[in-house]
Amino acid sequence: MASKFGWIDFSEKERQQMLDVLELFNQQDTRDELGIGNIRDAFADYFFPGTSTIQTRARYFLFVPWIYQDVEKKLKKNSWTVDKIATEVERRERKLIRALIAGDEKEGVIGIEAKEKLQRLPSSIYWNGLNILKIRLLAGSQTQYIRHICFFYKESPLNNAGMNPKSKEHDEPIIENAQIGWHPGIPNPPDDFLKQTTLKLTHDEAIYLKERMLQTHPESLFSAFLLESNDTMGTDFVWNHPIIDSLQEPTLSAISHSQNFSEIIHGAALLYNLMLSEKKENKERIDQYRDHLSEWSDEVLGHWGVLGKWCNDSETFWKGPALISARIPQLTKVFVTKWFSVLANEGALRTIPDSTLARSLISQREHQLKKNRARLHNQDALMKWGGASGTARLDFRWAITKTHLSDIYAGLNGGKASNA
Repeated sequence: MASKFGWIDFSEKERQQMLDVLELFNQQDTRDELGIGNIRDAFADYFFPGTSTIQTRARYFLFVPWIYQDVEKKLKKNSWTVDKIATEVERRERKLIRALIAGDEKEGVIGIEAKEKLQRLPSSIYWNGLNILKIRLLAGSQTQYIRHICFFYKESPLNNAGMNPKSKEHDEPIIENAQIGWHPGIPNPPDDFLKQTTLKLTHDEAIYLKERMLQTHPESLFSAFLLESNDTMGTDFVWNHPIIDSLQEPTLSAISHSQNFSEIIHGAALLYNLMLSEKKENKERIDQYRDHLSEWSDEVLGHWGVLGKWCNDSETFWKGPALISARIPQLTKVFVTKWFSVLANEGALRTIPDSTLARSLISQREHQLKKNRARLHNQDALMKWGGASGTARLDFRWAITKTHLSDIYAGLNGGKASNA
């Protein structure tokens, strides 16, 4: 029987994080096998607020409110139930798939393969980001939002009066055009966008998204790119971009910590996969991961003067600007700090593949997280291993942010695409 997930009273941020985790289960090399996802997400949220790993293109930040606004306009004349509103929203989201295909879009179309069978709709993927950028003004889940607007349009005496309520402090409408949940500056949608459209931002749309980021998160790295750059230079990691040289504290130290963490923790992921390969007696993969670990140790030793001191000062890492207020489980902190300590001896780097201490730490961590489903301790779970789990270097959502930036740059430049 297929598993199904239901949502109880999670916060919207927790719900989005769970969606991201479920998506990563479909991408074996990006899985969080060692339980460091809270650290990864803390850096990603600090650098690129509003993003998530399962987003695709920037224009969905407008498609979703346009769809909701269209439904809300109908609510002025129709007494719809909560279920009916949800159905109408979903129907439009599925029409959007066909409209984008009609517009000859291929890259980044959510549902282009699944079409009518799509389960995770764009509104679900972008919902939390819309709130973070204050494009969506009412907090809460989609279900809570729909209940709210259902109540508002049913119960508000202003619904029939054609008026907006006035603020007690200011003689102006509290609700702009009865679009109660959305930022009033959202650009108008193109005519018939649910019949044929594209993922390309217009100039006005690009300006709007840029201004939302600058106004809501002016100190973010995302905003720095919008202000000081016009391309992403094809870099795989944000710390390799030339813009870094022009940044100030505390962003600069956060980037340094994220780079060091990405490099150092990568070794733990590679060792975990080596241990799985050995457990499965797969000689080809054993050789592969030993080679990867050798390359990793060479890279780390190449600037060990910096990384060695960093590993010996974990307190500075945990008190860095991106993590100081993050909710990192204590057991995660203990594991990561111990991993730093294992590497603190320069001579240990090349012997990590055979280090009893390092292997014990990895084995204990997996069992701590997965209990009796830990692959290193459960043959059935091991047999389901696909050969690569969590082996990708952490980029802290730089890949999706590059795509969003390229979309915005193209819109600002009148349709000219930038380097991605």
